Amino acid sequence: MIGTASDCDLVLGDATFPEAYAYLLVQNEMVSARRLGGGPELLVNGEAVETADLAAGDRLALGPFELILQIQFATKQTAETQTRTQPNLLLSTGNWPWVADLAEV
Repeated sequence: MIGTASDCDLVLGDATFPEAYAYLLVQNEMVSARRLGGGPELLVNGEAVETADLAAGDRLALGPFELILQIQFATKQTAETQTRTQPNLLLSTGNWPWVADLAEV
């Protein structure tokens, strides 16, 4: 969840955003974004969207904030198998990354 409420996963410090602005959803190995209404437009790679499927490297612009999405899959390896686990999302503003461990979200 992205917004200004203190219980959001990514808290935006800008009064032009509502408490619940948007959320990122991971299902299987797909990541999607949904704007919940109110506040600035949500842009994905420069295009205004209400919902969008996302890929690594996509740029999300939320008003004055721009984030770059990276998707990292952790793997568990045993003697017999190597298993992919739930992905982590890394949203980066360039120098300051924010990581969401979606196994816990």
